[in-house]
Amino acid sequence: MATRTRIPEETSADLLFYSDHTCCVCREPGKQVQIHHIDEDPANHAIANLAVLCLSCHDRTQTRGGFGRHLRGEEVERYRSDWLERVQKRRDRADEIAVRRQTTSTPSSPPATDRREESLIPPKSQTITAYVFELPGLLSQAYARAKPKFSGSTAEMIGGCQEVIDVVSQMWVNLASWFPEHHFGGVPAPRYLSEYVAARFEWWRGLSEPLGFGTGGSIVGPEVGAAVLSDVEQAVAQTVSALLEHEDDFSFLEWSRQWSAARPRTLGM
Repeated sequence: MATRTRIPEETSADLLFYSDHTCCVCREPGKQVQIHHIDEDPANHAIANLAVLCLSCHDRTQTRGGFGRHLRGEEVERYRSDWLERVQKRRDRADEIAVRRQTTSTPSSPPATDRREESLIPPKSQTITAYVFELPGLLSQAYARAKPKFSGSTAEMIGGCQEVIDVVSQMWVNLASWFPEHHFGGVPAPRYLSEYVAARFEWWRGLSEPLGFGTGGSIVGPEVGAAVLSDVEQAVAQTVSALLEHEDDFSFLEWSRQWSAARPRTLGM
């Protein structure tokens, strides 16, 4: 077996971003994840050979024989390709809603290493104040699109929360374009926000299941999703406050009232 070497930081950061910091097999947000070498060569750090797996799914790649199910490399590769495509399509849809423009990027294959997060940030085609005034309406639209899922199965409720999280996250990324480049954490805004959302999922999952992952029942997923969504909405409001609170022609109090009113009183969970 080849000697294990360290995955380059840039490569791991790219893969985690493209994968939404989520296991490509079980796709449950908030679980701790690892980067798995699909061909089991720990020195082959080509991004096409790497997949994000949670600890339990990664264990399945190590199990052979007995009663444990072995997750083979070709299966992981299929899960990975499908998940990367799904994440990118989600982001494209969220971008379309958050900036009212039609996106054209819907890749059918895994993203290349030279595709950068900055491509998700639209040009400043309007003033910051004009964009901020649109946000409550865009939030209301995002909730309206996701509403049918909030009264569905557990998986649908989680998906509904994720849809709105994606839209609100893209709103924040757009707002971040009015700050200096790489102002937050020294990295592109989409990557910074992706890491923040992943951390909030892990935080709320940990609080909801103090006895360990999977011990809180099926309702934990939707409850955690709703808590993370609230966190991201608050991040947008705080960013708006930082950018415009002292502008003479902008009332943050009134805007905040409209922003809060755009959110349903209950998600129907």
